Amino acid sequence: MKNNINKILCIFDNPVLEENFQKEEWHKLMPYKSVVIVLGTIVPFVGVITALYYKVYTNFLMDLVFTIVGISAFFFNDIDKIRKIAPVVVILAFAVILPLNSIYNFDIDMHRAVTLPIMPILVSLIILRLMPLTFAIALLTSFIAFFTFLYLQDHKQIFSGEYLAFFIPFFILVFDKRRSEINKRVEFSQKETIQNTKKLMHETLNRYFGETLSNKILSEEGNLKGEIKWVSISFTDIASYSTIIENMSPEVAVKLLNEYFTKMHDVIEKHGGQILNYIGDAIMVVFGAPNQLDDHEVKALECAIEMRESLEQLNKDWDDREASRYWKNHGIEKISVRTGIHTGSVIAGNIGSERMLQYSTIGDVVNVAARLEQANKEFETDICVSEEIYINLTKSLHEKATFVGEVKLKGRNAPSKVYGI
Repeated sequence: MKNNINKILCIFDNPVLEENFQKEEWHKLMPYKSVVIVLGTIVPFVGVITALYYKVYTNFLMDLVFTIVGISAFFFNDIDKIRKIAPVVVILAFAVILPLNSIYNFDIDMHRAVTLPIMPILVSLIILRLMPLTFAIALLTSFIAFFTFLYLQDHKQIFSGEYLAFFIPFFILVFDKRRSEINKRVEFSQKETIQNTKKLMHETLNRYFGETLSNKILSEEGNLKGEIKWVSISFTDIASYSTIIENMSPEVAVKLLNEYFTKMHDVIEKHGGQILNYIGDAIMVVFGAPNQLDDHEVKALECAIEMRESLEQLNKDWDDREASRYWKNHGIEKISVRTGIHTGSVIAGNIGSERMLQYSTIGDVVNVAARLEQANKEFETDICVSEEIYINLTKSLHEKATFVGEVKLKGRNAPSKVYGI
């Protein structure tokens, strides 16, 4: 979005940006709406009463219009409607009704009696500084009103030295209005740029780290210190991935892989998991960090089961599009995944160099979860969980899990029990 400002009209070249700017300027006035309406109604109302009492109708029509508009404005809460109607009312009153009414009812003796000498500057000040009008509308309206009130002072001596002095403050007000309108738009443009940059950065953080971790990073100003947490870790890998992509173009492989990751991400996010890394076709997920998560052992397994179910639907979609030909021609009926899940204590936090960090977990739990994922090949299962996960399962999940064997883990003397689902 370009933020160029037209130096003559003093508005943004981009109409959308100008519209947003106008909305913000008028919204700033909402807290003062009642005060402005009262003050803007009392003066013309007094003028109406005075005109009726003294039977002097020089500015009666304009005062009546402002009185009616002021009273009606009390019933308008839609700032956008007020924003669109206000310039029309100002132009109608000061640039149409005032000059026509003054010329039609002109009486120099009467005008000298009822019109203050300061009125040309006073009205110009109101239009150019107090009313939130664009520069072009304010300039046109104030110019007509200014000359009208000069005409009311003494139509025969408008260009005499006495009245020419009024032009100096008028032009000062005009140039000040122009400077103010440009400066306000420059500030608005800078603010919009900063907000758009923040939005882009936040969206980028969300895409790379997920919403939960992004919010954590921002709230702690990027300083996620290492902490010991009890979590569940899962590794999910695509079976026969190398064979599947062997004859795919890079574009097709990336497209299919991203479809798969997107589907899995939705499921992982639903169950409160935090994706730590994509390792080729594998997904490493932590449940219970960076934020606390109750029953993360159960949620990790429920997530793995739903990921498997979602992949079934994805396989049907690929079949309908004949995208499955890439692996079916290799004798692979469908894409399937293997998942390993383990729970325990890890160190979670920013890991890496001073110039490049990554939120991750380190500890034996990570290695065991990765080993359990590979154990699916040995036991011909889809999901393998450790005994530590098994003993924390709910009744329904506990009944679905079966003992499939034992694996020898590095650094452990006794073999570890494995349960499959």
